[in-house]
Amino acid sequence: MNLLKSLINTKLSKIIQGQNGKTRNRVTLKALAQIGWDMPEIRQALVTLNGINVSRLINGHGITPPTLYATLKGKRKNTLAKEILAQSLELDEGELWPETRSDSLGG
Repeated sequence: MNLLKSLINTKLSKIIQGQNGKTRNRVTLKALAQIGWDMPEIRQALVTLNGINVSRLINGHGITPPTLYATLKGKRKNTLAKEILAQSLELDEGELWPETRSDSLGG
């Protein structure tokens, strides 16, 4: 994952230089989607790139690390886990889980 982090930082640093966290994460999400990454991979990369510690993130919220990781990977649909992750990345839930948006294209 360190190689991944280094590669992403190198490629995207020029694009996102000087942007705040919200903008940086949104640009990173869109760039990774454009090069064909799946959403679970993008969510994991964003968590890694932001240095988010899952144990600290969920502390006091009543969910477990396995629940958060399974939600991150798209294997579970825990609403609280989605909300916590979206807030920590300063993105909307619909951006991180477009596959569950009610206003999806063709809808």
